[in-house]
Amino acid sequence: MNLDLIKIIDSPLDYRRQAIWISEKRESFLLTDIFKVAEISFRKKACVEILSEIRDKDEAYKIKKPYEERFQSELYDEICLSGKNGFQYLPQDEYDKLKGFTAGSDTFFDITNVFGIHGHELPVQTKKGIILRFLKKEIEILDSKSDILETKYSIPFKNKDITTVGALNKQDLIIYGTNTGKIFLQDLSDNKSKPAKIDDCKSVCYDIEIDENDEFIFICGMGYLRVYRLDNNKLNLISEQKTSARSICIYNDLILLNKGMHGIELNRFNGNEIERLDSLNLGFSIDLMRFNKANETILVSSKPIGKLGLIRITQHNKKYRLLGGLFKFGK
Repeated sequence: MNLDLIKIIDSPLDYRRQAIWISEKRESFLLTDIFKVAEISFRKKACVEILSEIRDKDEAYKIKKPYEERFQSELYDEICLSGKNGFQYLPQDEYDKLKGFTAGSDTFFDITNVFGIHGHELPVQTKKGIILRFLKKEIEILDSKSDILETKYSIPFKNKDITTVGALNKQDLIIYGTNTGKIFLQDLSDNKSKPAKIDDCKSVCYDIEIDENDEFIFICGMGYLRVYRLDNNKLNLISEQKTSARSICIYNDLILLNKGMHGIELNRFNGNEIERLDSLNLGFSIDLMRFNKANETILVSSKPIGKLGLIRITQHNKKYRLLGGLFKFGK
């Protein structure tokens, strides 16, 4: 398995904050800022299409709803279900219950896409149906039957410097990491349940991903990639790789790492060990990394903004790939 660069292009968006969404049904990526919605698709070649654009700055700054209303209903529903870090976004009518809840000129959708679910107060739900939102110091569990999504109860964070959070798929549990590398497991079903410290990675935790069966937990940060097995609400460390990564994507047995200024890296996890397969340096520091499972393509954005890297995972033999780089054929 290899990482093949398709193309580096200029971003079709100009604003300083740009979110990247995934549509598996359309086999594309959607980019949003307060002015534009753009779609990047991969077929015979990369194609960029502007789906929506507001040229007037005053009009663009009137975006006040917490969700992205420029998406067509089918696309909105898909993005809600895919969500982020195991959480799902809510239907528009649920967000409409939150009167006066705005993010200024940005939507909360864009903010959580770029910076994460934690700390931005946007209600989301677990796949088990618990509606919640993350404040700076606590988690609020919300009443879905309420006309205004009233708070049922609150659960305090064990540590105030939360850097990332992930939800399990089949249990009422979340896992969150901190700026100091401490990892906690929290039961959401009971307001008296206390967070359990499950590990201390000693340095900042950047991202948490959980496999579909809640069997393996993948955590990356400054100086480490760790894989845990969940067993009776306890995490057991299975494998560790000394590396640094800003974010992580998992797909079957593959692990994609966003290594910032060092590009991206492709690994395989066989259930016991992490095997490094390939890496790719794009010539710029990576901000966001998104993976589309439908066509095994990757989109990364540069930091500072301006460039996009389009990448595909391929299965050709790396031996011949390397030999091809040693010889020049034809003119």
